[in-house]
Amino acid sequence: MSKKSNLGKALQRQQQRKMNEGAAKVQNQGQFFHDGKVVKEEYQIQQENLQSIIDQNPLNEYLQMAEMANIKYQAEKKSDVVVNEQQKQLVINVNAIRKGQLPNSSVYDYQKNQLLVDLQIPRRPRWDEKTTVEQLRLMENENFLKWRKELAKFEEEHYQIQLTPYEKNIEVWKQLWRVVEKADILVQVVDGRDILFYHCNDLTKYVHEEQNRVYRKNQTKINFLLINKSDLISDKIREEWSAFLNSKNLNHMFFSAKLEQEKIDKEEQVQDATNILIQQEEPKTEENTEAFINTSKIADRKILLSELKSLVQKIRKQRQENVETTKVIEQEDHDIQHDENTVIIGMVGYPNVGKSSVINALCNKKLVGVAARPGKTKHFQTIPLEKYLLLCDCPGLIFPNASSSRAEMVCNGVLPIDNIKDYLSPMDLLAERIPKIVFEKLYGINLQEFKVIDASTVLSTYSKKRGFMTGRGLPDEAKASKLMLKDFVNGKLLYVKLPPTYQGEALWQSNPLEDLENLIYQQQQNQHHLNDDANIDNQFENQLIQEKKITNEEILEIFTQENLAQLMEGKKVHGIKLTKEQRREIKHNFQRGDPIDIKKYLNLQQNQKETLYKTYIQGKRGQI
Repeated sequence: MSKKSNLGKALQRQQQRKMNEGAAKVQNQGQFFHDGKVVKEEYQIQQENLQSIIDQNPLNEYLQMAEMANIKYQAEKKSDVVVNEQQKQLVINVNAIRKGQLPNSSVYDYQKNQLLVDLQIPRRPRWDEKTTVEQLRLMENENFLKWRKELAKFEEEHYQIQLTPYEKNIEVWKQLWRVVEKADILVQVVDGRDILFYHCNDLTKYVHEEQNRVYRKNQTKINFLLINKSDLISDKIREEWSAFLNSKNLNHMFFSAKLEQEKIDKEEQVQDATNILIQQEEPKTEENTEAFINTSKIADRKILLSELKSLVQKIRKQRQENVETTKVIEQEDHDIQHDENTVIIGMVGYPNVGKSSVINALCNKKLVGVAARPGKTKHFQTIPLEKYLLLCDCPGLIFPNASSSRAEMVCNGVLPIDNIKDYLSPMDLLAERIPKIVFEKLYGINLQEFKVIDASTVLSTYSKKRGFMTGRGLPDEAKASKLMLKDFVNGKLLYVKLPPTYQGEALWQSNPLEDLENLIYQQQQNQHHLNDDANIDNQFENQLIQEKKITNEEILEIFTQENLAQLMEGKKVHGIKLTKEQRREIKHNFQRGDPIDIKKYLNLQQNQKETLYKTYIQGKRGQI
């Protein structure tokens, strides 16, 4: 018997090398350090200091605050310590909130209680040209500690409310401060499925405060709200949100970085496949950006770029004489040396809302690394988009919030799903929000025997279906929960919240616009009509195919650039496959610059012509 081959491991190693090369390419292209030099040791130190700190045990938190306050301690022997274990704490029950069973429900009106909504973010202390770097660092630490104490006091005074985890590393907040100071246009990127959760009102106020500072009184700053992942939102819900945001005087635009990235990837695949593709210039159409700003329409890359450029022109007109750069900025961080006319666009927001994906879509290529796990971006990066125009990608920050729970943050993708220990709480939210029939159709499980489903019911049934078992032979609910939660974050399990003006009930309610059973019945009826129409169309097409032969012009209209690329790869498209000699001849003609006549390479048989003509008729009918 022959020796076993290691072909599988070789393929895995080859795939891993490609992934490592791609990651290195993104890192080399996408990271621009502010002194123009990449020092490995400094970069490693920055990475260690910029680790996001969300959860801390009391000892580490106390030591961190003591270090920032420059407090020194000495051991005191023979001292007694009294520990009071009676703490005032009330864990908010999501189910009780939904059913309105909590006492004094007016306290938990999250849409109207300003104490919960308007929690402030830390500010950078005021400074001038006489402030040294060390003085500025001490003032920043003092302000940050004061802010932490105010939040602790807030929790103590309102012990019925528990603040969700928020960013506790001052180095990460410094990234936001620098982006706000440098940016002329601050784009706050939010997830369209829950706009109120991701939008920070105090950040908008902070931008106005920064504009009014003495040393930056001549700098104009503009706030802009970019609603990403809008492809997951229906037209009706986008209209409701647009009306709500207009009532709040928030300039906004709906966008989908995923759709734009798919277009970019598709173009790259076509270009990488072969160089013989017919270069077809896209028709130049003047899009009216006013039809997309503050409306429910989803803008593409060109529309968003055009709107940002219009804001840039507005800033340049309002900008007066250039302001001299203070010595403190030069000493504190080595900024990019750019022209006085350069306009900086800053991208800020929560982790995992798609800030880096938006930048890649605007640049029309992958410059910034992206990942499904939140917190991929560690240091703010500047990417030149055009001459005198820079994009600035800020690391995602978790702002302090009291209007949600930890389970809510896990479902929204803010906290890493792989690190969660309590998986039942977020799964309870999914069981409340997602209808039972959706779980059945999507995962192929049967939940009809359960009148009311909860986390354990769904996870146990799904684990048995997939064969997820623990060492003791029990359903592995933890593994199943992580898969479902990731599907929820990625939009496979869809849940979209409506603005509070649409329906004044609890924030946790799903508020469906259409009844699911009626929707399913309508889909079944539409499927019957489609089947009847398909039978009629097939008879009509067969009659046309027998009476008429397809022309060469109609053949060229069927083939797209992607189809031509597949033909050059040796694949079979619409029943046609080019030989090796034909592919070589086409490639040589393209390299010499000779015109390519694809018609002579398609020696069609009668059955192939009938197949192509059927495709041609279906395409024409789809355009009507």
